[in-house]
Amino acid sequence: ITDGKIDLVSFLGTSGILKSKREARDLLAAGGIYIDDESINKTFFDLSVIKNSKEFLLRVGKKKYYKIVS
Repeated sequence: ITDGKIDLVSFLGTSGILKSKREARDLLAAGGIYIDDESINKTFFDLSVIKNSKEFLLRVGKKKYYKIVS
């Protein structure tokens, strides 16, 4: 996280949520990443648009939910 922005591809690929950065890019392009029930299609996401930027819900696909706390 830099300047209130998170690089979703790197985060998803290196955290173990997804198998690789390639899978993260493909899922972003397909609209399968959600932050607080809002579909995300950008590599860099500005956390300041979220009400509580220190804690948010990340949904990957249809069934994987993660509570992210920074």
